[in-house]
Amino acid sequence: IEKGLTPSVVTFASVANAYCSVGMPDEAESLIRKAIDSNRLKPNCAIYNTLIKGYARCRCSILNGICTCICCTCSDTDRAMELVDEMEKRGLTPDEITLNTVIVAFCSSKQIDRAKAVIDKVMRSKQNSDSNIRPSACTYRVLLQGFLRVSSKSISESEKEYYIRLLKTIEMDMKEQNIVRDEAIMLAYMQIFHSLQCPEHFDRYADQGIRSANQAVINEALLLYVKYHTKRPSEGEGGQKLFPLDSDTGHFIKHGLNRLEQLKFKPTKATMHEVVSIYANSNDLKTAEDFLYRFFPSQTGSLEDAACKALEHNHNKSKDGMDTLDECCSHKSDYYSSDKQHVHAPSKAELEVIINGYIKKQQPDQADRVCEEFRKRYDVRLSDKSETKRKLFVALKLLGLSSLSEKYK
Repeated sequence: IEKGLTPSVVTFASVANAYCSVGMPDEAESLIRKAIDSNRLKPNCAIYNTLIKGYARCRCSILNGICTCICCTCSDTDRAMELVDEMEKRGLTPDEITLNTVIVAFCSSKQIDRAKAVIDKVMRSKQNSDSNIRPSACTYRVLLQGFLRVSSKSISESEKEYYIRLLKTIEMDMKEQNIVRDEAIMLAYMQIFHSLQCPEHFDRYADQGIRSANQAVINEALLLYVKYHTKRPSEGEGGQKLFPLDSDTGHFIKHGLNRLEQLKFKPTKATMHEVVSIYANSNDLKTAEDFLYRFFPSQTGSLEDAACKALEHNHNKSKDGMDTLDECCSHKSDYYSSDKQHVHAPSKAELEVIINGYIKKQQPDQADRVCEEFRKRYDVRLSDKSETKRKLFVALKLLGLSSLSEKYK
C-alpha cells in the first residue's frame, strides 16, 4: 500500500485468515472494514466466510489445539450470524461452507435448535433455492456431530425428548432431499441413540448397521448393541453391571458375526473383547473360544489401527469439528480393505476373561487347555505376577492336578 500497490482480494483474505487462525477475528474484521471503506476491497463470499469462520470457531481450540469447553463459550455465534445477514444484504449468497461453519459453531455451544433453524432458513429461502444452495450430507454430518457432543453429557428428560423429536425431523429432511444416509450418518445416529438410551430408535439403526457392507458400521453396531443390552448401572457402586445374554441379543451377535464373516471382515479389538466378555459372563465359554478361533485362527499381525481407536473412543481429531465421523469411518474402512491389513490377535485380556470363567466353573483343567491354545495360536501367556495365574495355580492344586499346576507356580 505504501508503494502505491493495491492488495488483491486474495491478499486481504489471506491476512484476515491469518488473524483468525490465531484467535483474532476482531483484528481481521477491522482490516477488512478499513479496506472496504477506502474502496480498496469489494468483499466476496470468501472474505465473509473467512470472518464468519473466525468468529464461529472455538478460541481455545485454535490457540491450544484442543477444545476444553464442555459447552463452548469462547466463540461468538451471534457475530457470525450478523455477518451472514450482512452478506445476504450485499447480494452475496451464503454457500455450503458458510452453512457448515455456523452450524459447527452452534453445535459446539450446545445450541442445536439454532443450528437446525439455520438449515430450515436455507431450505425456505427463495434466493438460496434459485442458486441451488442446499444442506448436503456433509451439513447433516456436522449437525449430528453436535448431537453427539450434547447427548454424551448429562441431560434432562425434557431435553432428551426434545432431541429425539429434532432427530426425527432431521431424518425426514434428509429423506425429502434424497440425501443418502452414508456410513458416517448411520454411525452417528447409532451413537446418539445409544447415548440417549432410546432402545426403539437405537435397535432400528443397529439392525440397519449390521446389514451394511461397511466394516466400521457393522463393528460399531455390534459393539454398541452388546453394551446397551448387557450393561446396566450398578446400584450404589457408580459402575456398570454385566448381565447375561438374552435370546434377542444372542441372535443379534450371531447375525452380526455372520455378516462380518460373509464379507470377510474382522471384529475390531473392542468388539472382540465385548463379545468374549458377554459369552464368558453367560457361562458360554466354549462359544467364546469358538468365536476367537473362528475369526483369529492364528496370530496374523500387530494392532496398528489408530483410526479404529479414534472412532471407538469418539476422539475428535478434526481442527474444525467437521467430518470427524466421516474421516474416521473412511480411514477405518481403508484400513480393513487395504492389502497391508494388520489384524490384531486376541491378547492377555481375552485369555484372562476365559480363564477366570473356567476357574469360576471349577474347571481349571479346561483353563489350562485354553492357556496352551493361546500360547500355540497367538504366543500369548499369562503374566508371571497376574492374579489370574495365581488363581489357576491354586485351583489346579485343589483338584489334585499338581503336574499341571507346576506350570503356573
